Amino acid sequence: MKAVKAWKEWSKKKKAIFVVNILLILLIIGIVIYFIVIKKQTADNMSDSMTLDNGMVQATGTTATAILSEELDIESLDTTLYIEDIYLSSGQTVEAGQKILKISDESIAAASKELQQKASEAEIAYKQQLISYEQSKIEAKRDADITAANGNYADTEYSVSLQQAQTELTDLEKQVSDANDLVAEYTDAIDNNYYYTYYHVKELQDECYENFALLMKLYEEWNIADSSTMGSAGNSGTSTSMMGVSQGAGGGYDNASIYSSFDTEVSEEIEERDEAIDNYESALKKAKYSIENAKAQYELLNAQLQEEYANLEKDKITLQTERDTTKAEAELAESSYETELKKLQEELNTVSDANDTAQENLNNFENAIGDGYLYTENAGTITRINARKEDSLTVNMPIIEYSDTETVTVSVSVDQSDIANVSVGAAAIVNISNLGRYDGTVTSISPVSQSDSRSSVYYTVTVTLSGDLSEISSNLTATVMIGGEQGGKESKAKTADSIEKPETTDIVAETEPETKVSE
Repeated sequence: MKAVKAWKEWSKKKKAIFVVNILLILLIIGIVIYFIVIKKQTADNMSDSMTLDNGMVQATGTTATAILSEELDIESLDTTLYIEDIYLSSGQTVEAGQKILKISDESIAAASKELQQKASEAEIAYKQQLISYEQSKIEAKRDADITAANGNYADTEYSVSLQQAQTELTDLEKQVSDANDLVAEYTDAIDNNYYYTYYHVKELQDECYENFALLMKLYEEWNIADSSTMGSAGNSGTSTSMMGVSQGAGGGYDNASIYSSFDTEVSEEIEERDEAIDNYESALKKAKYSIENAKAQYELLNAQLQEEYANLEKDKITLQTERDTTKAEAELAESSYETELKKLQEELNTVSDANDTAQENLNNFENAIGDGYLYTENAGTITRINARKEDSLTVNMPIIEYSDTETVTVSVSVDQSDIANVSVGAAAIVNISNLGRYDGTVTSISPVSQSDSRSSVYYTVTVTLSGDLSEISSNLTATVMIGGEQGGKESKAKTADSIEKPETTDIVAETEPETKVSE
C-alpha cells in the first residue's frame, strides 16, 4: 500500500512539473511573438523620410480627424433633466445648430428655478462679502497703523513702565527704612531710659526733696502751731495745711503765712513730680509694646521688599520682551497688512468666483437648453451618442461625439538628417490615395526625438491640412512633401535651430512619441 501511495505522489509531481514546463514554453513563445509583431507593426508604421533634389523632405503618414463632443456645460445642477426625445443617431452627418435632444418642460422649469435661486443667493453672498471686505480693509489698516505707532513708542513705554516699577520699589524701600528707624528709636529709648529724662523725673524728684526738706526745717525752726500732719515728699505725694494763720501788724505776713505759702508750692511740685512719673511709666510701657509691632511691621515690609526686588527683575524681562515684540510687529506691520489684504482678497475672490459660476451656469443653461432643446455647436459625423430617450441627462458629460472634418492632420516621422529642412510654419503638399492633393502647413515638431538606435533618430512632424476636407476620414495613407523650392520663402528662411524651440501654434505635441524600431 505504501508503494502504491508513493507511486501516486510521484506521478502527481511528474504531471505538475510537466504542466509547468508547458506553460513556461508557451510564455516564452508568446513573448517572442509579441516582440516580433510589435517590431513588424512599428516597422510598417514607420516610413523613412528623404530629402529630394529640390530640397523638399518627403515622408509618409496617416490622416487623423479631430473628435468633438457636445455636453451641457453646467458646474452644478441638482435637478434631474429627463430626455423626451433624441433626434440624431450614430453615423449621421450634422451641421451646426441641429437639434440633438428634447428635455421635458417640467425638468426645464425646475432646473431654471434652481439655477436662478442659486444665482440670487450667490449674488447676495458676494455683495455681503464685498461689504465685509471693505470693512475688514479699514480695520486691517487701522490695526497696522496702531501697531506701527506702538513700535515708535515702544522704548518710551518700556522706560516709563520700568520707572513706575522702580518708583513703587523706592517707596517700599522708604517704608522699610522708616520701620527700621522706628524699631531703633524704640530700642534706644528703652535702653537709654529716654522717657525718664524726657519727662525730667530726676530733676522734679530732686527739687521736691530739697524744698520739702527746707519746709520741714522751717517748720521746726519757726515752731509752727496748729499745723496738720505733714506728708512726706514720697511717691504717694503729701499735702500741707497751715491752721490758725494770723496776719502780722502793718498788713504783712508772719512766719506762719510764709510757711503756708511755701507748703502750697511744695505740694504743687510734688503733684508735678507724680505726673511726670506717671507719664514716664506710661511712655515706657507703650514703647515696649510698640517696639514689637514695629519689628513685625519691619519684617513684613522687608519681605515685601525682597519680593518686589524679584518681581522687578521679572518685570524687566517681561517689559523688554513686550518692547522687542512690539517693535518687531511694527517692522512687519506693512507686510502683515499686505498679507491680510491678500487673504481678504482671496476670500472675496472665492465668493466672487462662486457668484460668477452661478451666473454663468444660469446663462449657459438658458443659452444651451433654455427652450428645452440641445443643439449641435459644430458640423461633423456622429461617432457616438451617450444619451437615451426617457433617460436622465448628465451634465458635464459628453452627450454626443463626432468627427470634425474641418480639422485634419497628418503625422510623419522625419529622420534627423532631414529635419534641418523642416520648420514650423513651412508649407507642405499632401497626397492622399484616391482623393488627390491638399495643401498643408507644419504646425508642430516634437522636441523629443524617437530613436531605436544610436544611429537612427526620428522627429514627429505634424502637418495640418487646409481647403475642402469633407471627403477625408481618419487612418488614410498620405504622402507629405515639406519645404523646398515649393515650400515658400518662409520655409527656406528658417533653420534647424527652430526645431529645439518650435514656434507657438495652436497645435503642439502633447505626448512623447513612441520609440520606433528599424530593422
